[in-house]
Amino acid sequence: MLFVSRLTRYLLSAGLLAAVSFAGQSAVAAGDTHRVRIDAEVVTGAGPIRDGVEFTIESMTGDYRATRIAEPVGPVQLDLTAGRYMVTAVYQTAVVRDHIVVDGIDDYLTINLNAGWVELDLIHGVGRAVRGETVWLVESYGKMANGNRKEMHKAASTKPLILALPAGWFVVTAEHGGVATRHTIEVTAGVTYTYDIVKKQVAQAKKNCAQGTQTGQKC
Repeated sequence: MLFVSRLTRYLLSAGLLAAVSFAGQSAVAAGDTHRVRIDAEVVTGAGPIRDGVEFTIESMTGDYRATRIAEPVGPVQLDLTAGRYMVTAVYQTAVVRDHIVVDGIDDYLTINLNAGWVELDLIHGVGRAVRGETVWLVESYGKMANGNRKEMHKAASTKPLILALPAGWFVVTAEHGGVATRHTIEVTAGVTYTYDIVKKQVAQAKKNCAQGTQTGQKC
């Protein structure tokens, strides 16, 4: 059984990751250097993220072999010569890569992130939080070619887990006191969801063990 205790819509102040592109009409000579600034926001209008987004910028040669030239932590501000680059942006659970072209337009580039936040809490029932450590496992809803889900995040915490994720669906497993409880959650860009997940009863876990269907812990 799953309770969504509250849904707060607001423009978030942090985000996941980014794919970037530059556009411009000016023709520039090879070797010209231009000041480039890149930052990111979760959704359009949310405002720039001040920390936590890591960018790697790599130059691309004629045969598309990448050469790493910088590893700043965003917002990014650096001088780049005219040419084609690959930007890898990482925040918490996700990685996105895209190409950019520096072509003479010295500009401030804001990256729109398709991201949202979830707050996950494990409870015995309404108003009855569990005590002690909970191990959280967040996996992709869809399965990979090998039939397994992709692990997005794993952490142990005695407090609710707050996590930024790309928009989509995920499978969450909360293990507490030898009992694993699994639910599917949705993440929407620009929205914070709070999920209060009701812990599976031990009696049900024992029944599952007897039937050979228990997952997440030893019987």
